Amino acid sequence: MSRDPSSARILLTGDYPVLESTFFNEVKAVREREPFDSLLVLVSSKLLGLHLRRLLVEQGVAHFNLRFWTLEEFARQVSTSNLLSQGKTELPSHADELLVGNIVKSLAEQNQDFYFHDIADRQGFHRAILATFRDLKDACLLPADLERILGDAKIGKQVHLQKLKDLLKIWKAYEERFKGLNGYDESDLMMSAYQWAKDSICLKQTPKMVVYGFYDFNTVQKRLLQACMNEKETIVFLPYESTHAFEFVKPTIKWLKDNGFKETCAEMPEPEKRRAPLDHLCHHLFNSGENIEPFYQRTLQISPTIGRVEYLGWKGSNPPQCL
Repeated sequence: MSRDPSSARILLTGDYPVLESTFFNEVKAVREREPFDSLLVLVSSKLLGLHLRRLLVEQGVAHFNLRFWTLEEFARQVSTSNLLSQGKTELPSHADELLVGNIVKSLAEQNQDFYFHDIADRQGFHRAILATFRDLKDACLLPADLERILGDAKIGKQVHLQKLKDLLKIWKAYEERFKGLNGYDESDLMMSAYQWAKDSICLKQTPKMVVYGFYDFNTVQKRLLQACMNEKETIVFLPYESTHAFEFVKPTIKWLKDNGFKETCAEMPEPEKRRAPLDHLCHHLFNSGENIEPFYQRTLQISPTIGRVEYLGWKGSNPPQCL
């Protein structure tokens, strides 16, 4: 049964050490109530999931049946069986590059004025084209959408029309070949997942959904998350501080708040302060173009002993140890 979307949507913001401490407490509380139920934790990368799992072990927090998945891994769990039931098959590794390469070379042979004629045989170009298609599909766009945009006379004057039209030719031919093979790729997994997410066994089994470590989401990821949030209580752990370094995160916070999330700043009983050099870098790197004052001055002496460097002079805090 779908939950009230205005309830049980929590947004926790803070630095990583603060978020980790709050995450431990959250997992511990869930395990005390439901020791054996699975808990779905969507993470921004596989390495982050491994990091959190190890920290839970170090803290002595039970992590049995915790499912640390990236959004792509979750989408694969949701979509694969449904796509296979439709008779579709996943395209083998690198087969998409071969398809694009064949299409581009064919277009280049047919027309000497083809915009990408001179690089049609470059494998790096084929991979770049595929990355472009993935970005477009992740924005939930189809070739028809790009064709309609390019048909606008005002837009046509502002862009490199020939380049985009030839890109559209490649994309349309690729999608036609792809459809003929009755295949699917990672973008198709994501697009299908948000349609079938509510029927996912993984989502039904988890008492709540945890989203950890993301700074932003593309369009198809937002749709998948919205489908899940309509079914489950959701808590989002978002790395954010009120500094220039995190300006790019604000659109994500706004999107979450627009979807009913209530922001709370995560706090630790004894907040850990950054080491002075990192704090200095964070403060000055994203400033308004002001000159960055050197944090320290040092003099080095390289002794005859191999691999040893000694600091003879130092101004600033936290001087490094001899190497």
